[in-house]
Amino acid sequence: MAEQIPDQQGRLRIIETAAPVVAVDLIIVQEPRVRWRFHSLMFLFTTDANAADRFMRVEFTVDTTVVLILFGRAFQTAGLVRRWLVSTVDTVELNLNQGGRFVMAPADLLLNNETEIATNIGGMQAGDQVQASQLIVEEWIEPLL
Repeated sequence: MAEQIPDQQGRLRIIETAAPVVAVDLIIVQEPRVRWRFHSLMFLFTTDANAADRFMRVEFTVDTTVVLILFGRAFQTAGLVRRWLVSTVDTVELNLNQGGRFVMAPADLLLNNETEIATNIGGMQAGDQVQASQLIVEEWIEPLL
């Protein structure tokens, strides 16, 4: 993938998405003809009162193949609102001090056309919700041929 990223710096892009319906994972799909260098994904996860542990995974999929899975180091219990941060920069201390959860991503994660970035929450309950998501990437747009 690296040979497809120009030598020059791309533009920083912040993508905010609408919250999915209750009990549905967050999915962000990269547009055609763009290249991304992943920086971070942040979202709130609200758990309902059902007594079950929820386990966080973030998956990167190309076509139908999962090419990378990032696992949260902690689970989330019932009745909580937590900020989750998936980042290439280790900010675990800052995030944990503010009641959040942190997932480390590879330092130079380059994404090609139409990569899907999605949460895959194990143990999700009927009243759980992912919301207030914000994806930060460095972006290059391919020229038209």
